[in-house]
Amino acid sequence: MPNKKKQHYIPKFYLKFFSNLDNLTHVGLLNLKTNKYVGSASIDGQNKEDYFYGNETEIEDALAVLENKTCEIIQNKNLPPYDSEDYVILLVYVMYQQNRTIISAQRVNDLLNQVSQMLQNDRLAPENEIADVKFEYNYPGIAAIEVVSELIPVVSDLKCKLIINKTKESFITSDDPVVKWNQFLNIKKHRDSKTGLAMRGLKLFFPISPTITLLYYDSDIYEIGIDDSNVELFSLKDVRLLNLIQTFSCNENIYFNQEVDESCARRLLIELNNLITKTNNHIENYCKTNNCTVSLNDMQFCNLILDQFETLSFIKEKSQLKDIVFSKPYDFIRPSAKIHNEDSELTEKIFFEAIISRILLIYK
Repeated sequence: MPNKKKQHYIPKFYLKFFSNLDNLTHVGLLNLKTNKYVGSASIDGQNKEDYFYGNETEIEDALAVLENKTCEIIQNKNLPPYDSEDYVILLVYVMYQQNRTIISAQRVNDLLNQVSQMLQNDRLAPENEIADVKFEYNYPGIAAIEVVSELIPVVSDLKCKLIINKTKESFITSDDPVVKWNQFLNIKKHRDSKTGLAMRGLKLFFPISPTITLLYYDSDIYEIGIDDSNVELFSLKDVRLLNLIQTFSCNENIYFNQEVDESCARRLLIELNNLITKTNNHIENYCKTNNCTVSLNDMQFCNLILDQFETLSFIKEKSQLKDIVFSKPYDFIRPSAKIHNEDSELTEKIFFEAIISRILLIYK
């Protein structure tokens, strides 16, 4: 058995950038599920699970090498030149971080069960034999990161900038810190997934310190800042909106340094709960008006909440977007995204094919 039983899915080096008074050992947190505020929590005790990457240490050891290189890059507080080795390392780390969380692992198991149900409905498996069976990976954390190498080319076309926080309030982070947001397709009322990695209008927000957020974005859709310069943020409203988006994305915990007191942290939770209540009321009123019922999955409900977020002041849509025609499903995919199919849900496609193969083996 490995020496490292407790394996981190949010690395300690990352949370240290948000530590209290830069002491590198403790961080503030608010647990959204228990409503518990902790002003000084041990960083070592956060975001780890028994054998999250399996019974061997190879995966965590490899991730540690990537983390060490990424830590050096973040410490420089400058964006590496495009096409440099450091730029690629940073992008690779962001993609791994997006997929190495509890939420990502849960999605893998959810998808596994969705596919098993589809197999039953399509009679690809014997009728009623898997209806009451729940499938799970032994180590869903491994399955979640297995596809990352396939995802990196898909996002390599995204432009990257640093958002420099010049306000009195700090950026926060969470236990699911890479946030996908697509206001462009929200406005277009696109019904399917808006945050597939190949979708037009995608933005990825990743806070790397209380004063810096990394932003990857579709430069064919958005104008952000001036030319290739970073964005200096003086709007307190924008900072609070970015923190609210981070709160919305998290699984359980948001993290922050000593500049974010309990009242500021709880304000984010109150604002999020208000958005959820507003969304539920909207659905209820719609059903009453139209004498109908509405059944939404988690993704659809999240999209309704995201529709209510205001626009960040430093992000502008390009004026020529009216010339873009959306007549076919693959029109919603970025032309520059390096994929060889018309499926914007690339991650799910890869999982889908792998999972079908595994389930069908059961019935051979």
